[in-house]
Amino acid sequence: MTQHSTGEHRPRTAGWHVAVVALSALALAVALGACGSASKESAGAVNISGLTTAEARLDAARQIPAKFEAPGPAVDASKASGKTACLIAADLSVPFSKNAQDGAIQALKAAGVKVIQLDHKYDPALAARLFDQCINQHADVIVSDSLPSDLLAQPISDARNAGIPYVETYINDPGPLPADARKRGVTAQINICTGCGGRLMSDWVIADSGGKANAVGIWDQGTPVGKFQYTAMEQELNGLCPTCSFKLQSVPSPLEWATRLPTMTQSIVLDQSVKYLMPVYDDMATIMAPAVSSGGADGRVKIVSYNANASALKIIKDGGPIKADAGELPSWIGYALADQLLRILTGEKPVENENIPIRLFDTTNIASIDLSAPPETWYGVDFKSAYLKLWGLK
Repeated sequence: MTQHSTGEHRPRTAGWHVAVVALSALALAVALGACGSASKESAGAVNISGLTTAEARLDAARQIPAKFEAPGPAVDASKASGKTACLIAADLSVPFSKNAQDGAIQALKAAGVKVIQLDHKYDPALAARLFDQCINQHADVIVSDSLPSDLLAQPISDARNAGIPYVETYINDPGPLPADARKRGVTAQINICTGCGGRLMSDWVIADSGGKANAVGIWDQGTPVGKFQYTAMEQELNGLCPTCSFKLQSVPSPLEWATRLPTMTQSIVLDQSVKYLMPVYDDMATIMAPAVSSGGADGRVKIVSYNANASALKIIKDGGPIKADAGELPSWIGYALADQLLRILTGEKPVENENIPIRLFDTTNIASIDLSAPPETWYGVDFKSAYLKLWGLK
């Protein structure tokens, strides 16, 4: 059952192979027969169906994405040539943010769009000043990463009054633009499925633990999209793993990860019953991994995370505490952002979902990944050519 402590708490997780699940089902049937009329909870009954479901989802997610799926109708990108996009990143010192922005800039320049790149570093006050720069430089569209529109109401209003559409990123899971965001003047969003990442993290923990995980999730209150991830983690664990235990802890802001996560990790792993840590982002996980070792929990505590950054995947490959990692390709995300912007700049209707695929990496497939090669090779789909063709540029 989900356990709650002070603050926020939530889901569970684990991972197996289908043949092992079948054998476990047989063993479980014998065990339950011996238990007679004992209740499911008192007998600690593992949900075999849940294990099978989790493993099937993992098997699918470990594979190279099947193909590029166009997010919408073709776009005549030539109509956007000469226009200006102002991109305000969340934090360019974070590899995910920088790599996604680099992808967007590459794609927009291929369409002849001029780019102004700025960095708000998760500071709404700084973001407001950067909006002014975008407006003063006569941008044709403004994008800001990871800050919800309610924190930028006045800057968005100023942009709208100047006739500049505004696009926000990484605030929700893919889907229709929420009514409150539209009311504040948001034209469109570009989102990745963090909920999908959370579900896969839970599936891995469910399968790996054989349905008996004791896990602790760590999320960042300063990044709103994390709520979709931990909610999905909880729902997956509750639905598939009634014998798993999960607690959720939080840090207030990305600016505090480096100082707070090591001591938080060491404190968590003092509990000998904890077997899994589930930070919602790789840049958390790579800070936490050394603390697992220094806390004497190597071999007992496994980390599963989200983003599939090269640094986290290297720890998997080297046999370190990070054991599984799900994520979308940042440069693909950047091209998806460019697609949304080109639709707006050419007067086309924005799309609700850019269909960015997610892949899971763990010990079953990490040996096939050349981490020295461009990350695009890890996903195996020529999405760049596909987008260029969609935009009439190839």
